[in-house]
Amino acid sequence: MRGQQKAAMDPRLAGRLREKKAALDRYRPLPAGTVARLNEDLKVVTTYHSNAIEGNTLTLHETQMVVEYGMTGGIHPFGGCRTPLPDEARRSRVLLEQVRCRSRKQVPGNGHHRARTHN
Repeated sequence: MRGQQKAAMDPRLAGRLREKKAALDRYRPLPAGTVARLNEDLKVVTTYHSNAIEGNTLTLHETQMVVEYGMTGGIHPFGGCRTPLPDEARRSRVLLEQVRCRSRKQVPGNGHHRARTHN
């Protein structure tokens, strides 16, 4: 992307984003229980969408079962269709924690980190 001009954000969109962030900031700091629940939801949703892109047919609830319990409750046997294996769900969880850690330290990512994420 060297030499390319950065795309400017539409001023109306930028204004709406600032307003929404200000509204969210009024609720800070969030209770610890709320933060924990949001993190758990993010793990499931991130895994669901990541695996859906790869052709997975599990529902969001089935993905939650895999992420939280390492199983699908007999809905989809691991051998019979393309499902996220527990190892893949664990890897997604670890990668998400690495991203959170980097953002807390405000360490910018680069191509090397993105490439390692997808290996």
